[in-house]
Amino acid sequence: MTLDEFLRSRTCFKFPKEELTNCRRVTRESLGKYEVLGTPAELDWRAKNVVTRVKDQQNCGSCWAFSAVANVESINAIKTGQLVELSEQQVVDCDKKDHGCSGGYPEQAIQ
Repeated sequence: MTLDEFLRSRTCFKFPKEELTNCRRVTRESLGKYEVLGTPAELDWRAKNVVTRVKDQQNCGSCWAFSAVANVESINAIKTGQLVELSEQQVVDCDKKDHGCSGGYPEQAIQ
């Protein structure tokens, strides 16, 4: 792999500015209004069998799809007690809002 190929495939996708208008800046102040009660000092979701195996996106810039799918897999496992592996490739291929192997947003993939 050449340096140019590496930079194109392994560094962040540069989203057009018009796509960034929905981004919100999270600050300590914006989170301060939420009170968190009863949270454990530590939690390992692997021990609760609600996360799937480690997966590899290879040369495809699809971390957005892997993130979205992992969230859906885990939420489903927490709610149903069934850990089911879903297809990141299906999300990359079928999501029309994002940019396939060139990047995307997990929240759009979940929609």
